[in-house]
Amino acid sequence: MRAFLAVPLACAVMATAASAADAKMKTSAEYDRCMKKAYSDSDMEDCDLAETARLDKSLNDVYRALLKTYDANTRNFLLDAERKWVAFRDAECDYQYQTMEGGTMAKLLYGNCELRLTQQRLQDLRDDLKAAQP
Repeated sequence: MRAFLAVPLACAVMATAASAADAKMKTSAEYDRCMKKAYSDSDMEDCDLAETARLDKSLNDVYRALLKTYDANTRNFLLDAERKWVAFRDAECDYQYQTMEGGTMAKLLYGNCELRLTQQRLQDLRDDLKAAQP
């Protein structure tokens, strides 16, 4: 009986967590349209991947602009921080995936984790760029 109740409970917790995370995330219009059309876990995963790719492009653009504002020493620190951030993001999302013990919900959680953390990092670098400009 416990196992029977665990699955719906886990789904409810995931939905609540995803809703809370999504409420904080500002997503693109393309992502919102994609998610409205999504009928399967695979469709939603594709939406997350596409949005993360868009965010990665913006992240790289902001990162390059930020590098131009720094001296060589500070650029090295930013480069090191960025490498460590990528490792952190991957490890954190792997951890999130493991908590679901695989399955389609785990893939969605992983994709949402990458999306959320990339969005946070992008905002952090945008704030740094804004502060670095006169």
